[in-house]
Amino acid sequence: MLRKQASQSSLEVSFLRRSSVWLCCASFSLFTFHTVAQTQKLDSIPHVDQSLLEVSEGALVAPVTTASGAVLSVERLGDLIRFSATREGVTTRSQWYQSRRRIPAVVFGTADGKFHELDNRILVRLVNPDQLEGIASELKTVRAKRYPGLGYSVFWLRLDQDPIETVKRLRSDRRIKQAEVQLKRPLMFPL
Repeated sequence: MLRKQASQSSLEVSFLRRSSVWLCCASFSLFTFHTVAQTQKLDSIPHVDQSLLEVSEGALVAPVTTASGAVLSVERLGDLIRFSATREGVTTRSQWYQSRRRIPAVVFGTADGKFHELDNRILVRLVNPDQLEGIASELKTVRAKRYPGLGYSVFWLRLDQDPIETVKRLRSDRRIKQAEVQLKRPLMFPL
């Protein structure tokens, strides 16, 4: 009888030890996850209206707290990708995208607090507008058009080209004065 009670109490102690070890590991991982979420820095992309944060699926590997206090996160459910922004535990913005054809390039507007999908167009101001065709062929764009009256040119990218990476590449090019991503416009439905 005493042996049975002793073995039962040793099992309870063993279970409690394993439980406490598990709790310590879980709390440590939550602490480190929170720390990682606080320290990951998102790339800021200047735009004519507001500063944009890159939150595409590859950029946002863990939840990130922005300077305004919004916590940005991304999750994948099969062919769907959900981008969400929360404040104090309450979801303020949530945007779903279907990724069967391609993974969308998504940014978060710091001024309006909304998610925006990027268009495949890039607005560019060239040092020498005559170099447009050469730069377009280097980038392997679908199309390039110059708007001399407005002072800029537009590159149309292929669907497999990332507009954010292309803008970063163009900004380091000395032939480019300015390169800027374009936001997709919402679909307009007749009433």
